[in-house]
Parts: sequence; structure tokens; C-alpha cells
Amino acid sequence: MCKRVSKKNCKFVRERAEKIIQDVRKELVNKYKFAHRRVGSGNWGTMVYNLDKKEYDLDYQLVLTKKSKLYDKEKQKFPDPTIIKNDFYDAFKKVSLEFEKIENSTTAITLKNTKDKTFHIDFEL
Repeated sequence: MCKRVSKKNCKFVRERAEKIIQDVRKELVNKYKFAHRRVGSGNWGTMVYNLDKKEYDLDYQLVLTKKSKLYDKEKQKFPDPTIIKNDFYDAFKKVSLEFEKIENSTTAITLKNTKDKTFHIDFEL
């Protein structure tokens, strides 16, 4: 069972998400340029709190831009999506904190707080 919580209640989760996105951006600066945006309830100024798991759930979408260095302008395409996902996964692992676990699923890269299990954040590419 889930409930919506205000921006004030989940400020620390949003701040952690923004920080890790900033760190990933620095890590991948020589390969990719990307925009990010909150999706789902986070986009509406609230966040979902899972009452069963007692954790906040936040979702982001990462969108590559054509200004990425690995974008082939002649062929008008990016490298293989698997390469892109692996590059992002490696960057997330590198910048995550010791109490954070990074998981690579089919649809997203997930950051889970393993210290107090208070949140997980999905980053969709």
C-alpha cells in the first residue's frame, strides 16, 4: 500500500537523487550529455511512500542529447543501447556511497539505500 507525501517530507531523497545525477554527469562528461527529469509522482511535486516496505520511491528519466560525444552525427545515431546502459551503470556504481546498492534491471538502473532502507530511486534511460 502506498501514499503520497509532500516535497518537504522527502527532501533528502530528492537531494540525493540530484547529487548522484550531478556526479554521474561529471563521470560521463567525455561520452554523453543528458537531460534529466522526475517522472511519475515526483513530477507532480509529491512522492510515493510505500507503507509496506517503509521506503520512498522516486523515478527519473535520463535523456541523451545529440551533443553527446558518442553520438554519430553522420549516421544520426548513438552506440548500441547495451553499451550506453553499461556505461551509465558503471558510472552509478562508481559514484554511489558505500551504503548504496546499484542494480541493473531491464528497464532502469536502481539505487537502493541499504543503510536504513528508506528509499530507492529508479533512473530510466
